[in-house]
Amino acid sequence: GVAWGAKIIKLRPGVRQEKKQGHTPSLEEIQREEQDFKAKQDQTMAFKETKWYLERTERAGSFGAIQEQQKEEQETQILIEEQRMIEEQIARDREHERKRKEKQNKHRKKNRAKRHGDTRGKKKGKDTPITHEKH
Repeated sequence: GVAWGAKIIKLRPGVRQEKKQGHTPSLEEIQREEQDFKAKQDQTMAFKETKWYLERTERAGSFGAIQEQQKEEQETQILIEEQRMIEEQIARDREHERKRKEKQNKHRKKNRAKRHGDTRGKKKGKDTPITHEKH
């Protein structure tokens, strides 16, 4: 913390960023810029006759900025989840199509065998003509 009697000394003077021509910043915008600038500056602390250099620390953003960042992260997670679900659906559709084609190919092979009189894999039964040879 800051000790009693300590005063803050700026190391660099503030430089306001150029705004678009024709735009006059409001008092609130100017104050916000000054606060942001001060928060980002390195400082020295003088306590009695000793000076201490304080390195600029990254501060957490305003509550609104934190909420905005959380909202963006949540939206990113939602997009990732939606993408995962889409990829799973595509995989299911591909598997379904593969099985459908496999079933269709089995059906075609079976019909081709019937059309060409192929008896491979069939048992001989009543429908098989019996020929008797004389010795």
